[in-house]
Amino acid sequence: MIKLDLIQILLFGLILIIPSVALGDYSWWLVLLFPLGLIFSYIIGLGVNMIPQVGLDEGWDRILIKPLMIGGILVFGIVPTLIFTGLVMGITGSFSYGFGVAVLGLGLVASILTHVTLDILKRLEFKEL
Repeated sequence: MIKLDLIQILLFGLILIIPSVALGDYSWWLVLLFPLGLIFSYIIGLGVNMIPQVGLDEGWDRILIKPLMIGGILVFGIVPTLIFTGLVMGITGSFSYGFGVAVLGLGLVASILTHVTLDILKRLEFKEL
């Protein structure tokens, strides 16, 4: 199911970005960065939804931890990425460089959440039901 979602995201992203880059005369690196940013955003959302569902046993824990986790990801992951993206865009004057920094930051957040998700799934594998 996740593989189908990723394929659909890639196709949708490419269908959207190729005419935009061609008509707007932007850098062709955006054709590679835009679908990558979409995939990283999907992985972040998957991690945010899967970690509380799989890792926590009781419903109250899920209800209380999920907003705190989303706040932590926003404050310590996405907001610094957006600030650094704005700085790079302001210094270089290039949207492509700024977008590259944004994709790199989202990739770091997605890799951390993927690591935590895989750790929780490994712990679930050894847990007796």
